[in-house]
Amino acid sequence: MFPRVALFPVPTCDLFLVGRSRLSRAAKLHLTRQLVVSVAWLHRHGVAHNDLKLENVFPSEEGKAVIGDLGFGVQIGTSARLKYTAAYLDPHAAEECLNNQVETVANEGTGAWALGTLVFVIWCRSYPVVSREQACLSTRDLRDRLVTMAKTTKPTPSSHHCQELPSPVKDLIAGFLQWSREARRLPGDDVDEFLAATLLLQSQKQRPPQRVCDTDNCHIQITATVIPKTNHWFTILTTGKSGRPIDFLIYEIGRGLTGIRGQE
Repeated sequence: MFPRVALFPVPTCDLFLVGRSRLSRAAKLHLTRQLVVSVAWLHRHGVAHNDLKLENVFPSEEGKAVIGDLGFGVQIGTSARLKYTAAYLDPHAAEECLNNQVETVANEGTGAWALGTLVFVIWCRSYPVVSREQACLSTRDLRDRLVTMAKTTKPTPSSHHCQELPSPVKDLIAGFLQWSREARRLPGDDVDEFLAATLLLQSQKQRPPQRVCDTDNCHIQITATVIPKTNHWFTILTTGKSGRPIDFLIYEIGRGLTGIRGQE
């Protein structure tokens, strides 16, 4: 899996609009894996996005989650203006804002908190440490609440209503949302192990191909989940009985599962 980052406008809807529909478990896993890889890649190259949120992630024509809107992106370790949306802001940066500190030193920990919040919203359709009502507070009041929680209760992400949340993703979120920056997991930490664990989850849920004829040049029928509201063609590649590649075109029918066929 490769990182997906765009320095140019992506001509599609953002993940905030897509997320209003109920995504399948497979789609959520795909988005999570893609986002972790992309943010880890940015950090590895010394870049902090500085405004990571649903509205800045865009499903591409290939069905990939592309991180865009890098207008606030800065080099890690340098001074940068605080630009995060309040609901994705980590408590340390929130306190700096409340102290009228205009700039901070860009770091991976702030991006990890935002990524943990983003992944939690994708899976649970709510925020991890504040309620929907609290998320609608004014920016200053929400920052104040985050700072207060960081100094008192330090709540853990409330995922009891997320029935589909796999253990590797739950552990990932918990690591990203550590109140202490020193204890916080970073996107680049153990990324290969996380990808391997979630790939195994995908393979466990994947339906095996169903042959509708028994010759070497036959059709193979499979099913795939398509992210809703994208209205694009997608391509996947697999192999037939002879080992030659089969190119499948996947298209969306409404919001449900798409039956697809391919031929060698």
